[in-house]
Amino acid sequence: MRPASGGVSGQSRTYSNAYLELIFMFYRLFGWGMRQITGHMQEFRALRALDIAVPGFGLLS
Repeated sequence: MRPASGGVSGQSRTYSNAYLELIFMFYRLFGWGMRQITGHMQEFRALRALDIAVPGFGLLS
């Protein structure tokens, strides 16, 4: 996904509802903390060389 407004520092990205629901499903099903979920999603993205933006802990909280 691309930033909502390109070139603006500090601008939060736009995430689909399905993507955020997946993250919160991990939270509810596995009892993971938000920081653990963020780390898992970043590792998943890096290992598979995907171009997916991962929301930060602050956004998820």
